Amino acid sequence: MKAIKILTFVIIAILVVGIGVGAYVYLYTDTFKPTKEIFYSYLKKENVEQLFESDAIEQILNKIENENNEQNIDLSINAIMDGENVLDNSNVTIKSKSQPSEEKAEASIFFGNNSKKDVLEIDTVKDQDKYGISFKDITNKYITLENNNLNIFWAKLGIANLDLDKIEMSEYISEVNKKQNEIKTFMSNLYSKINEQTGKENYSNLGKIQIELDGSTVEAKGYELNLTSDEVKQFLSSMNTADLEAIGEIDTTGFLGDKIENLGFNLVETVYVYEGKLAKIQIVMKDNKSQTIQIDKIFEKSKTLSIQIENSEGTQIVLNVTDNSIDSNAKYKISLGVMAEEELQIVADINVDIVFNTNSTITSLKDENSYIINNEAGDQIINLFVKIGEMIKEREGIEKTLIGIIYNINDSLFTNVEDGVQETVQENQ
Repeated sequence: MKAIKILTFVIIAILVVGIGVGAYVYLYTDTFKPTKEIFYSYLKKENVEQLFESDAIEQILNKIENENNEQNIDLSINAIMDGENVLDNSNVTIKSKSQPSEEKAEASIFFGNNSKKDVLEIDTVKDQDKYGISFKDITNKYITLENNNLNIFWAKLGIANLDLDKIEMSEYISEVNKKQNEIKTFMSNLYSKINEQTGKENYSNLGKIQIELDGSTVEAKGYELNLTSDEVKQFLSSMNTADLEAIGEIDTTGFLGDKIENLGFNLVETVYVYEGKLAKIQIVMKDNKSQTIQIDKIFEKSKTLSIQIENSEGTQIVLNVTDNSIDSNAKYKISLGVMAEEELQIVADINVDIVFNTNSTITSLKDENSYIINNEAGDQIINLFVKIGEMIKEREGIEKTLIGIIYNINDSLFTNVEDGVQETVQENQ
């Protein structure tokens, strides 16, 4: 009898321990969970909403609008056209500072190349309701526009129906934030619909996969969602009008030939898990013409967003954005590439540094350093900028800068625009 009691106790103990271990394994590991449940245990709604860092962008824009700051932007660009390098490591540097509470800001823009960093310097100033621009060694004053009654000014230049009587920078920031929130809402709603309406057959456990994280190759676990083009269309057709309008403003017709909701993409979304947390999301959309949109988002120390788009002609656009921000300051590294087989290859690298809570001195626009153009005749204003353009084209080394390339490519276009505007001005006088 005593042996039976001991055996019963041992069996109960084993069952209790077994149930406890089983509950722990199920609740705190992925061992027995269905693949779909594992997929969404790592891919949270906020991960999808912030795929394009909408909240971070909104916070940065709001800080720029409301806090003193200094910005340094360095852009270098190379272009190969028909086998010829038409840009000698052309670079643009922008150094700006802003005091929003004083409604003051200024920026210096340097156009250069591999030989000289400041072939052309353009300086701009905002001083409350005045905007000024000067060209170093070309103009000796800021050409200044007073920010009021601008519809009259545009009309003198032959620009009709612009309906911009005053420049309001805060409106532009608000519009950007609005678009970001619309895309965020669309991503959130689409996430919910896919989560609720897909079955276990749409999900796969890929096992262990080698991926790159922060410059190292690591072994991660992969979980995959597959949707056919018909399923993608079904989900998109069930979205509300506001959501469809949000993605409708992303114009893909010029590059991919149709709106994104009409292209018939199959969709594969993969989540990569490393050390028990989400490390990477990859979304690949491909249609029957092999047109592809691929989005990769890495959630490690340096958040990285990569977007690759390829059309049916083999032309590729590649964008990489890495967020290296420290504390309250912002630091981004951006690269953009355009490849069209052997005909055209463009690669641009951009570094952005924004420091907040600065205390800088900003130029004031006064009578002695300003030439106000609001009340000048239209043809006089046009002739002024035509003359400036001619002097810019004469600068030594300008042909190997970004602005020089734009001039060379569009020389006849600029001439036609100038002639057309002058004719319009003369007709209105």
